Amino acid sequence: MLKALVSLSLWCCATLAYPVCALSPQPHPSGVVGLQLFYPDEPQSWGWADELQVPWLRIELRWDWIEPYQGQFDASYVDRVMALASTHPQKIMVLFNHAPQWAARDADLLPTRVAAALSWLVKRHGARVNAWEIFNEPNLPGYGWPDMGLSVQDSATAYARTLSEAASTIRRLDKKAFVISAGLSPQNDPETFARWLVRLTPPACYDALGLHPYGQKGRFAAVQRNVITLLEQENRPPKPVWFTEYGTDQNAERGELLTALAAEKASIPITFFFTERDIGLFTDQYGLRRKDGSAKDDYTTFKQMNVR
Repeated sequence: MLKALVSLSLWCCATLAYPVCALSPQPHPSGVVGLQLFYPDEPQSWGWADELQVPWLRIELRWDWIEPYQGQFDASYVDRVMALASTHPQKIMVLFNHAPQWAARDADLLPTRVAAALSWLVKRHGARVNAWEIFNEPNLPGYGWPDMGLSVQDSATAYARTLSEAASTIRRLDKKAFVISAGLSPQNDPETFARWLVRLTPPACYDALGLHPYGQKGRFAAVQRNVITLLEQENRPPKPVWFTEYGTDQNAERGELLTALAAEKASIPITFFFTERDIGLFTDQYGLRRKDGSAKDDYTTFKQMNVR
């Protein structure tokens, strides 16, 4: 009982200092399979997305490229990416990710620094963005969320404050775009991180909870039920779950995974498949195409995913 009271006290004190947020009035997608473009600055990637008829794309805009030095913004990459986005029909979810070194040294200052960068970015390109995912896999620092040497609780607290400031900033400038909490990795105890996240973040500061359901083939509905249970246990309101990254680096298993995804996609608002082609250290085998651009056998299977 004492432990519960202490936890409640921590939550109350934390949320009192948090900004005012508001949820998007837009309806969530339903049963959609989107695609992450790992190289969204390449026109060829957008052409493949058109060919695949995906309605949503996840594109990463790296903060460390946008603001390499505090207050000094470099628009070259983001302008190139968003110029391509402006000539294609897909809805866009921006993954705002990778804190620059100068910003990642102080967890207390990170929320306001993120808010300042997002203010610049939303003013410049927010009109073309339908959803914002704030960082990637914060329960596994180093894949976008900075490794500050914090405990799980302290890292989740820092992320909750950052998400809330980001959401408030976005909502002041854009009344409609979704704000999605960072997709959590299945590694490194996502449940504990998620508990602290939902406990410490005002519910109005995120429209959906992001998850990466790697290893959960055939269990999407079960994952959704687990999230519902967690939110109930923490006395938080229900939230949609967006699967913001999903796929496999095993070519022999991709066909079976896509068949299962087609059967269970309706249980989740949206699932973003990773990624368009094999290229780079972390995508050697994840792509629907090979490094030379040739289509794999599963390319056509994926193309049928959103045919209605």
